Amino acid sequence: MRAELKTIFSSDVDIAAYQSVDPNCDGVWLQLGLGPVGAIGADNFQLLACTPAWLQQLVERDGPMTGRHTLIMDTLDLVEARRIIVRWITALDAPTWVEISDKFGRYAHSEFEDYRPFKEGRQS
Repeated sequence: MRAELKTIFSSDVDIAAYQSVDPNCDGVWLQLGLGPVGAIGADNFQLLACTPAWLQQLVERDGPMTGRHTLIMDTLDLVEARRIIVRWITALDAPTWVEISDKFGRYAHSEFEDYRPFKEGRQS
Protein backbone atom coordinates (compact mmCIF):
# COMPACT_ATOMS: atom_id res chain seq x y z
CA MET A 1 0.00 0.00 0.00
CA ARG A 2 1.16 3.53 -0.78
CA ALA A 3 0.17 6.92 0.64
CA GLU A 4 -0.21 10.44 -0.73
CA LEU A 5 -0.49 13.93 0.69
CA LYS A 6 -4.14 14.94 0.26
CA THR A 7 -4.05 18.32 2.02
CA ILE A 8 -1.60 20.67 3.68
CA PHE A 9 -2.52 23.87 5.49
CA SER A 10 -1.84 25.88 8.61
CA SER A 11 -4.33 27.29 11.07
CA ASP A 12 -1.86 30.12 11.67
CA VAL A 13 -0.87 31.32 8.19
CA ASP A 14 -1.85 31.01 4.53
CA ILE A 15 0.99 28.70 3.52
CA ALA A 16 0.58 29.48 -0.20
CA ALA A 17 1.20 33.19 0.37
CA TYR A 18 3.26 33.18 3.58
CA GLN A 19 6.30 35.45 3.62
CA SER A 20 8.28 35.13 6.82
CA VAL A 21 9.47 38.35 8.46
CA ASP A 22 12.66 36.47 9.36
CA PRO A 23 13.00 33.13 7.50
CA ASN A 24 16.11 32.33 9.57
CA CYS A 25 14.10 32.52 12.80
CA ASP A 26 10.54 31.29 12.35
CA GLY A 27 8.20 28.36 12.90
CA VAL A 28 4.81 27.29 11.53
CA TRP A 29 2.53 24.42 12.54
CA LEU A 30 1.34 22.42 9.51
CA GLN A 31 -1.77 20.27 9.31
CA LEU A 32 -1.37 17.34 6.91
CA GLY A 33 -4.03 15.09 5.41
CA LEU A 34 -2.52 11.75 4.43
CA GLY A 35 -4.43 8.93 2.75
CA PRO A 36 -4.07 5.88 0.54
CA VAL A 37 -3.19 6.67 -3.09
CA GLY A 38 -6.37 7.06 -5.14
CA ALA A 39 -8.72 6.70 -2.17
CA ILE A 40 -11.09 9.26 -0.72
CA GLY A 41 -10.41 10.47 2.80
CA ALA A 42 -7.36 11.13 4.90
CA ASP A 43 -5.99 10.89 8.41
CA ASN A 44 -4.78 14.09 10.05
CA PHE A 45 -1.21 14.75 11.16
CA GLN A 46 0.51 17.78 12.67
CA LEU A 47 4.10 18.83 12.10
CA LEU A 48 6.08 21.86 13.23
CA ALA A 49 8.35 23.33 10.53
CA CYS A 50 10.88 25.66 12.12
CA THR A 51 14.45 26.91 12.26
CA PRO A 52 17.12 26.24 14.90
CA ALA A 53 17.20 29.96 15.80
CA TRP A 54 13.45 29.94 16.45
CA LEU A 55 13.81 26.88 18.69
CA GLN A 56 16.69 28.58 20.51
CA GLN A 57 14.44 31.57 21.26
CA LEU A 58 11.82 29.22 22.72
CA VAL A 59 14.40 27.46 24.89
CA GLU A 60 15.78 30.79 26.12
CA ARG A 61 12.25 31.95 26.96
CA ASP A 62 10.67 28.72 28.26
CA GLY A 63 13.55 26.40 29.12
CA PRO A 64 14.30 22.88 27.84
CA MET A 65 11.88 21.16 25.49
CA THR A 66 11.43 17.91 23.59
CA GLY A 67 11.59 17.72 19.81
CA ARG A 68 9.16 15.19 18.39
CA HIS A 69 7.19 15.84 15.20
CA THR A 70 9.42 18.71 14.11
CA LEU A 71 11.01 19.50 10.75
CA ILE A 72 14.04 21.69 11.46
CA MET A 73 15.29 23.75 8.51
CA ASP A 74 18.13 26.31 8.27
CA THR A 75 15.68 28.71 6.63
CA LEU A 76 11.90 28.40 6.92
CA ASP A 77 10.69 27.65 3.40
CA LEU A 78 7.19 26.16 3.28
CA VAL A 79 7.53 25.17 -0.39
CA GLU A 80 10.65 23.17 0.49
CA ALA A 81 8.95 21.79 3.62
CA ARG A 82 6.14 20.46 1.42
CA ARG A 83 8.69 18.82 -0.92
CA ILE A 84 10.37 17.12 2.03
CA ILE A 85 7.05 15.90 3.42
CA VAL A 86 6.01 14.50 0.02
CA ARG A 87 9.39 12.74 -0.25
CA TRP A 88 8.83 11.13 3.17
CA ILE A 89 5.34 10.02 2.16
CA THR A 90 6.31 8.56 -1.21
CA ALA A 91 9.02 6.50 0.52
CA LEU A 92 6.40 4.81 2.70
CA ASP A 93 5.28 1.30 1.79
CA ALA A 94 3.46 -1.22 3.96
CA PRO A 95 0.79 -3.92 3.62
CA THR A 96 -1.89 -1.98 5.55
CA TRP A 97 -2.99 1.60 6.11
CA VAL A 98 -2.46 1.26 9.86
CA GLU A 99 1.19 0.39 9.25
CA ILE A 100 1.61 3.34 6.84
CA SER A 101 0.03 5.68 9.38
CA ASP A 102 2.24 4.33 12.17
CA LYS A 103 5.36 4.83 10.04
CA PHE A 104 4.43 8.40 9.14
CA GLY A 105 3.65 9.00 12.81
CA ARG A 106 7.41 8.98 13.37
CA TYR A 107 7.56 12.25 11.42
CA ALA A 108 4.26 13.94 12.30
CA HIS A 109 1.75 13.62 15.13
CA SER A 110 -1.18 11.40 14.13
CA GLU A 111 -4.70 12.12 15.29
CA PHE A 112 -4.79 8.40 16.24
CA GLU A 113 -1.51 8.29 18.15
CA ASP A 114 -2.00 6.22 21.32
CA TYR A 115 -5.60 5.46 20.32
CA ARG A 116 -6.93 2.31 21.97
CA PRO A 117 -10.35 1.12 20.84
CA PHE A 118 -12.89 0.31 23.54
CA LYS A 119 -13.29 -3.42 24.12
CA GLU A 120 -16.52 -4.78 25.56
CA GLY A 121 -16.27 -6.36 28.96
CA ARG A 122 -13.23 -4.32 29.89
CA GLN A 123 -13.46 -2.57 33.23
CA SER A 124 -12.44 1.07 33.62
